Amino acid sequence: MHRTDVYRIKNERNEDTLYNLAINSIGGVTIPAGDKQMIGGAIAVWNDMTDYLENGVSEYDVYDRIDNEIALFGAKLWGKGNKDLSAAKEDYAALGTAPRTNFTYETEKNEEGAAVHYPMDNMKDASGSGQDLKEGKNAAIESVDGRNALKLEGKESYVSTDLATAGLGNDLRVKEDNRRRRRTDSL
Repeated sequence: MHRTDVYRIKNERNEDTLYNLAINSIGGVTIPAGDKQMIGGAIAVWNDMTDYLENGVSEYDVYDRIDNEIALFGAKLWGKGNKDLSAAKEDYAALGTAPRTNFTYETEKNEEGAAVHYPMDNMKDASGSGQDLKEGKNAAIESVDGRNALKLEGKESYVSTDLATAGLGNDLRVKEDNRRRRRTDSL
């Protein structure tokens, strides 16, 4: 079994080794194809740099670093036939990722770069994406200091939207009026 480690991949993508190294050769020992000891292979990713060892590598970073390698490794395990590395990479580029997945957290934006915009005049999304706010619990749009705002009434207060992700590199901007909030409450 080959172990692909995210730190090595970050600095050195070795696609040729992943695609062309015999899967049945491990540490100088070759197990014959079809042998009952050899039932497949796997890629393992270790990203245990958390807590005080935090290295800033997110789930997306890990995915970005192994995306192509997983496709090449899978092609090798399922049978690459006569395809060389460049042909396998072309196939992967043509196929792309699995249907209905969004590993790169892409989200549609308008000309101003907004995925959604809620000015709080009502529950409508002003960005044009159609991601209107939906009624929630203990929350309503009310006039506060001459402007409309979403007022959250207590411990379980919310509205929702169908927006699945805000995407990477985007901001969520919220203005909070905490004049009437108790110290134990949190936004």
